Amino acid sequence: MSKIVFFLFSLLTIPAFGQLFSPQIDNYTYGDNQNWGINVSDGDLIFIANNRGLVRYTGQQWELLKLPKETIVRSVFNDGEIVYTGSYEEFGFWKKNSSNLYDYHSLTYLFNNPDSIGSEEFWQILKFKNNILFRSFGGLYIFDGTSISKIEKTQGVFSMSNYRDKFFVATSTDGLQELIDGRLEPLKNNQAQYLTNIKSLTSLGDKLFLYDEIKGGFIFDGSNFTPISASLNNVLKMYILNKAKFIDDNTLSFGTIKNGVLIYDLKDEALSFINKESGLNNNTVLGLDYHKGNLWVALDNGISKINLKSSYRYYFDLSGALGTVYDMAYYKGRYYLASNTGIYTFHNDDLILIEKSEGHVWNLTIINDQLFCGHNNGTYLINGDKVETIDLSLGGVYGYTEIPSERFGYLQSTYSGISHLDFNGTNATVTKVDGVDTPINAITFNTENKVWATHPYKGLFRYTLNNNYSKIIEKEDFSNYPTLNQYKTEIVKIGDKTYFSNSNKWYTYTETKRTSKFVEVEKLKDLKSIGVEENGVWFLDDKFSRSLIFYNNNFEEKLRLTDFELYNRLVANYGAVVVKNDSIRMLNLNDGFAIFNVNTIAEESLSRPIIDKVYSPNQTIPIPNNSDVEISFKDASYLTFETYTPNAFQNEMSYVLSGEMKQRQIIKNGKFILQNLGYGDYSLRISNNYETEVDKNIEDNLYREIKFTVLPPWYLSKLAFILYILLFICSGYFLYHRNLLKIRREQLELKRQYAKETQERIYELEKTNLEKQIKDKKRELTNSTASIIKKNEAIIILRNELTRLKDVSPNSYRTKKIIANSEKYINNKNDWRQFEENFKQFNADFFDNLVKKFPKLTTRDLKLCAYIKTGLTSKEIAPLMNISKRGVELHRYRLRKKLEMHSDDNFLAFLQAF
Repeated sequence: MSKIVFFLFSLLTIPAFGQLFSPQIDNYTYGDNQNWGINVSDGDLIFIANNRGLVRYTGQQWELLKLPKETIVRSVFNDGEIVYTGSYEEFGFWKKNSSNLYDYHSLTYLFNNPDSIGSEEFWQILKFKNNILFRSFGGLYIFDGTSISKIEKTQGVFSMSNYRDKFFVATSTDGLQELIDGRLEPLKNNQAQYLTNIKSLTSLGDKLFLYDEIKGGFIFDGSNFTPISASLNNVLKMYILNKAKFIDDNTLSFGTIKNGVLIYDLKDEALSFINKESGLNNNTVLGLDYHKGNLWVALDNGISKINLKSSYRYYFDLSGALGTVYDMAYYKGRYYLASNTGIYTFHNDDLILIEKSEGHVWNLTIINDQLFCGHNNGTYLINGDKVETIDLSLGGVYGYTEIPSERFGYLQSTYSGISHLDFNGTNATVTKVDGVDTPINAITFNTENKVWATHPYKGLFRYTLNNNYSKIIEKEDFSNYPTLNQYKTEIVKIGDKTYFSNSNKWYTYTETKRTSKFVEVEKLKDLKSIGVEENGVWFLDDKFSRSLIFYNNNFEEKLRLTDFELYNRLVANYGAVVVKNDSIRMLNLNDGFAIFNVNTIAEESLSRPIIDKVYSPNQTIPIPNNSDVEISFKDASYLTFETYTPNAFQNEMSYVLSGEMKQRQIIKNGKFILQNLGYGDYSLRISNNYETEVDKNIEDNLYREIKFTVLPPWYLSKLAFILYILLFICSGYFLYHRNLLKIRREQLELKRQYAKETQERIYELEKTNLEKQIKDKKRELTNSTASIIKKNEAIIILRNELTRLKDVSPNSYRTKKIIANSEKYINNKNDWRQFEENFKQFNADFFDNLVKKFPKLTTRDLKLCAYIKTGLTSKEIAPLMNISKRGVELHRYRLRKKLEMHSDDNFLAFLQAF
C-alpha cells in the first residue's frame, strides 16, 4: 500500500501532473448536514457521528440510528460487532439483535451517581488493551466491560492515541502524558516538558504525530521529537488544524477548519490540498479516518470520500462553465478539451476558453503536427490559445480520417457530406467531395479508393472515390441490410479490419466474387468502442460489468478497469479514451476529464457481497450468510434484500434465483425485491458481475450464495396436515355414526312406512269393505225403496180401481174397507222407518245439519229432502209420499224457497253439502 500511495502522490508532484489533478472525491449528505466524527470498521462499514444520531453506510444503503433522547452524537468508535458512541451526558454502545437490527445500550447506568458526569459531551472514543476509553473536556472515563471509572486529574484533555502498546493523552495544560495503571503520568522525556498545549494526536506504527498550538507539529519515534517544517506549521496555523490521521508511514492527512484536507509526504515534504475547489463538499473538517485507500472526511456540511487508492486522477470543473467534454488532446505541453461550449486549454492550473471557439466541438486531431478541431461551424486550426479558421463553407465537422495513400491528406466527415483536407506546403485547404450531400459522421477506408461511411440516422454506406478523392463514383446502400436492423451503425478500424456495431452486436464484412455477408463477432457483443490505439482498442462494457476493457488487435483482453464512481461520470454514448503518451491515457467525463497510467494501473479486486438485511412488510428476517433459513409463506410474498460489497461504493451487482422460481436481475443501489415466491427450496446467488446463465461458474470471491426454504402456507404445513388427518378421522367417525344413525332412521322409516302402508292397506280394505257395505246399503236402500214404491204403486192402482168400482160393487162395505186399508198400507210408518234407518247409515248427520241451518223445515220437508238426496225422481217420490207427481213438484218448489235456493241451483248438488 505504501508503494501505491507513494506513486499516487508522486503523480501530484512531478511536472507532468503538477497540482492540476485531484483524486476521486465523492460527496454525500445524510441525516443532518453536520458530522462530528467518522470511523470505518474492519468489515468496511462506515459509521458517522451526526447531529441527528449515528449514521451507518454500507456503500449502498444509508441508515440513521437515533439515541433514545435523539441527542447529537459527537464521537463514534467501532470494535468488532459493537459500535460505541458518545453524546451529551450520554455514552454507550450499539449492537445487533437477533433480527440484525441495531439496539442501543446506555452505559451511564453503571455510575453510582449518573449526575456526576455533569454537562459533559464525549468527543473521542478509543480502545486500549481490553478497555474502552471515553474522552470529554471534563475527564477521561474507562469502561472495562462491567464497570466505569473516571481517571483523576484529567480535565482539559484534548486528544488521545494508542502508540506502541502505550496510551498517550494530550492536555492543554500538562502536555503529553501516558496512562499507566489507571493514572496519568508525565512522559519521561526532556523535550516533552516543553510541549504543554497539545491539541492533536495520531499514530501509526512507530510514529506519533502531535500538534502543539504554540510549538507546532512534531513526529515522535519513541525517543525523539522531530519538528515538521516551518512552512507546514504556518499552513496548519493559517488554516487551523482540527484533526490529523496517518495514511501510511510517510504520509499524513490534516483536517483543517478553513481549507479542507492537507496531504503531507514526510519524506519529500510535498504538500497537497484537497478542498472545496478540488471538489470537497465543505472546507471545515470535523473528523478523519483512513481505510483501504479511502480517506473519509466528516465535514461541517456533509461527508466526503477521497479515493487515494484510485489509479485515476481527475480534473473537475465545479463552476459548470466547461460543460460536457467530447474529446481531448495533449498538444505542446497543454491539455485541450473539446466541449459542448467550445474549446478550452488547461495549463498551469488554469482552464481558459479559447476566444472565438464557442459552440459544440466534436473532435480534436493532431495532423501534420498541427491541432485541428471538428467544430459545429466547420474546420478550425488551434495554435496555443487562439483558433484559425480553415473552412466554414461545409458546416460542422464530426471528425478526420487519414487517406492511406497521401502523406498529409485526410477526409472529413461533415454535416453536409464528405470533404477533403489537403496540405499545400504547410497550408491546409478543404474541398467538398462531390456525390453525397447528406450528413456523414464517421469514415473508415475499406481499400485505397473505397470507404465505409455512416449517416447519423440512416445507416451504413460504402462509397468508391476517384483517384484524387474529389468525387464519389459509386455508392452502395446497406441501410436496409437485414443484419443491420437499426439505422444507427458505428464503424471502427481495428488493425487492418473494419468492424461494424449495430443493435449491440459487432460484425465484420466478408466479400467474394459471388457472395458477401456480415459475420458477427460474438466476443464483442454488448461492448461499445471508445478509443482506438495502434496496438488495440478500448471498449466499455456498459451493460454488465461497467468496466473499461482494453483488447489488443487479436481481441485478447489486456486490461480491465472497474471503477463505479468513474463510470457514473462517463459521457453517455460519447466516451473517449485518448492517448497522451506511451503510458498516460485521458478519458473524457461529463464535468471534466481523468488521466491514468496504463503501465502502473492495478485492477481492483472486489470482496464477496454481504447480505445486510432481509425484511418483509411484517418483520425483519435474520438470514445467516452461511446457513439455511426458513421463511414463512406470508413473508415470501414480498421480500426486500439489502446487500453490499465491502469497500465498494454504489457498485451494481446481480442476483440469480433458482429453485421453485427462476429469475436473474441487475441489483441497483444495493436493493432488490422478490415477490410471490411459491413454497419450496431456493438458492440465491448475489454476484459482483452479471451472470448470464443460472449455472455459470464464477470466482468464489465474486458471489455469495444462500439457501432458504419458503414454508408452505399454513393450510399446507405439517401441523395443518396433522389437523387434516385428525379432521379426516373425526369426519370418518362422524360419517360412520351419521350413516349408522341414517341407517337406523331409514330402518325406522321403513318400519314406519311399512306400518303406514299396512295401515293404508287396512284402511283401503276397510274403505273397500265400507264402500261395499255402503253400496250394499245403498242397494238395499234402493231395493227396499223400489219395493216400497212398487208396493205403493200397486196399492194405489188397486185403490184407485176399487174407488172407481165402489159404486157398482155388490159389497160396497167390503170395498170401502179395502180402500181404507189400502190407504193405511200406503202411509205405513214402518216403510219410512226402514228407509230412514238405511238412509242414516251413510248420511248420519244429514237431518241434523239441515235442521240446524233451516229450522223451519217440517217432517214432510225432511222426507222429501231425503228422497231427493237418494236420487229419486218426482215420479218415484210420489208413491212414497202418497201424493201425485205434480204434488211432489209443487212441494219441491215450496221446499226450494225454504232452503233459499236459486232457480238455477241443482237440488241434488245442493243437498250433497249436508
